[in-house]
Amino acid sequence: MNSKSAEQTYRMMHNHIKENPNDKWFLVEVIAQQSRNIVWSVKLDNEPCYDERIRRVSIDEFYKIVTGEENAFYKFCVQLPKTIKKLLANRKDNVKGTNTVITELQNRGGNLQKAIFFLAFANYCGFTTVEDQIDDLLNGNHH
Repeated sequence: MNSKSAEQTYRMMHNHIKENPNDKWFLVEVIAQQSRNIVWSVKLDNEPCYDERIRRVSIDEFYKIVTGEENAFYKFCVQLPKTIKKLLANRKDNVKGTNTVITELQNRGGNLQKAIFFLAFANYCGFTTVEDQIDDLLNGNHH
């Protein structure tokens, strides 16, 4: 997010908080460098501005806040490939058009799901398990 849109977003959140002191606002970062839940601080008119009720959180921390479960986002990511696999197995053959994305991904070889999880979420809650455990989870061996 560039500084102008960050400033506009923060101002909107800050104005809401002033009128609704019991509310909290979260800027949720789906792809963040690490797991975090921090106060969002910006400069407004060249002055630092922050409020404990306006926070920047990674997606794993957001899921934790919403569900109350430490590894909720991790569990979601573990379940997602299983659900997609079931949906693809049950899809109708009369779907119009061709889904080239699936074919292209299959042609790349390797375990693309594992690579995506490790690249995007390696520093998130629950994703610090050893690589063999991730292999087991992606292969449906989660207990």
